[in-house]
Amino acid sequence: MPVKSTPSIRPARPLPVAGPLLALLLSLALTPPALAHRPDMHAPIRLMGDHAHHKGKWMLSYRAMHMAMDENLDGNRPLSPAQILDPAQSNYLVAPQKMTMQMHMLGLMYAPTERLTLMGMANYQDMSMDHQARNGLRFTTGSSGLGDTRIGGTYRLHQQGGAQWLLNLGLSLPTGSIDKTDTVPPINPESPAQLPFPMQLGSGTHDLLPGLTYRRMHPTRSWGAQASARLRLDSNSNGYRPGHRYQLTAWHAWPLRPNLSLSARLGLQRWGNYSDRDRRQPLPLFNVTANANTVPTVNPSLRAGKQADIALGTNIVWGTHRLAAELSHPFWHDLQGPQLAENLNFTLGYQHSF
Repeated sequence: MPVKSTPSIRPARPLPVAGPLLALLLSLALTPPALAHRPDMHAPIRLMGDHAHHKGKWMLSYRAMHMAMDENLDGNRPLSPAQILDPAQSNYLVAPQKMTMQMHMLGLMYAPTERLTLMGMANYQDMSMDHQARNGLRFTTGSSGLGDTRIGGTYRLHQQGGAQWLLNLGLSLPTGSIDKTDTVPPINPESPAQLPFPMQLGSGTHDLLPGLTYRRMHPTRSWGAQASARLRLDSNSNGYRPGHRYQLTAWHAWPLRPNLSLSARLGLQRWGNYSDRDRRQPLPLFNVTANANTVPTVNPSLRAGKQADIALGTNIVWGTHRLAAELSHPFWHDLQGPQLAENLNFTLGYQHSF
């Protein structure tokens, strides 16, 4: 096993070139519009449960997300595939190199009362992971299909002037598969094997999704903060349970034109290890604790971590329509690894109220 290092702040990888876009947005800046109906009344597009609708109103939403992970870390220390596969340091036969995920999310919201807004969201995922084996073989595994479904609501606790408090409560339903397979040449080159934890489409568990959001509008700017969690309520049919996840984020937004705003956001998150397998359950070929030394991604004790990221976003609104985008980049990690670290997350979204 690689020697653990003391976590330390790791220099950020450069953000993708966003200068021309930011320069264009800033060049469009005019006198901010009136407080009502501003584009920055919406939080950055990656956040959910940031607003409640008026009684009888509906909202249809679509989000497309691209996430990339391209480096293994132990704490904050980068580890190359060669280091992970070094027989003097570990027994690993396979090392992950990079992973990408595309997600498409459809959501529907409805407000039966002035204070309560109900929501439901389904998603489709397409994932791939590149690997390198100790014998030099390189291969890619993939999985795709429906993910877990979210249902819940947002309750307006208090609103006065430009300030409001919102309570979020939801439930994640295990509609995503936890039994996806693919050909894994180092294990069995001819028949599919169970894929590791990160390549499964769901958690297999029922998850409670509590949250609290505060928003504040000012004449020339707005800001807000949200605390949320994903609490696992049970183990899944394969006898394991992912770790709980906690998130804290804050954003600041500026209206540049009556229909255009720019936002900056800082996010922190922490997640736990997976629970060990239930020994009473039959053990699939690849995704088992017994094979935890085959590749780090099947080890339930190497899933925990912490991450801090910074994000830039924009909202464009016209009538009852909203087009929004946000680009986020983690600048600090502390991972229980070897574990692939997120490098980039881009979300594009569309919303229509009626």
